[in-house]
Amino acid sequence: MKEDMLKRNEEAVSPVIGEILMVAIVVILAAVVAAYVFGMTPPKMAPDLHFTSVVATANNNNVTMTAIGTASVPAGDLRATINDVSVTITPTSIDAGDKVTLSDGPDFSAGDSIHVIIVHVPTGNLLLDQTVIARSE
Repeated sequence: MKEDMLKRNEEAVSPVIGEILMVAIVVILAAVVAAYVFGMTPPKMAPDLHFTSVVATANNNNVTMTAIGTASVPAGDLRATINDVSVTITPTSIDAGDKVTLSDGPDFSAGDSIHVIIVHVPTGNLLLDQTVIARSE
């Protein structure tokens, strides 16, 4: 009779340990899936590209600037706005030292305050957010 009790107790321990291990595995898998689903991956880095010498010219409603940095970025990866209106970016590929022109935007006059924004679309990072006063040339 004592042998039967010992066997019954030994058999009861094995399913409890199995249940604990299964719960632990499910919790770990749930954490991994949640990390993937909720985007706990490192953020994408914006290219090393910035703009300087921003000038708004009222005669042709263009904004020109100089690109600085180490990255070469296709203009298609950038979204530019002048006073919240989307504009065209030239050239089609931007390298450090290039003169960049924003055109086909809103009309403005000399003395107007011009807000220029350039965003790197793949990462969502802001490359330029500057307000300049338009001048005539």
